Amino acid sequence: MTPVQKLVFFSERRKRGDVTKAAEMLGVTVTCVSRQINFNDTLNEKTANVLFEITKRRKTNQEKLQNALKRIQVLNFELDGNS
Repeated sequence: MTPVQKLVFFSERRKRGDVTKAAEMLGVTVTCVSRQINFNDTLNEKTANVLFEITKRRKTNQEKLQNALKRIQVLNFELDGNS
């Protein structure tokens, strides 16, 4: 994957604290990582790899929302007495 593809992968799975964790792993400031994520600075391969590693086993945020919606629909169905 290219660094930009890894950044997109990270963005779809990002959680609070991930940028801080990446900065600590890279030995740089949070600002440095944030500027690369926002394309204010050039995204380098090392940063892209760390961001990818942090999020590679996660579901996308959209998948999590869809699963939560399905659970809510099932609960509403059961509460209506249709179980």
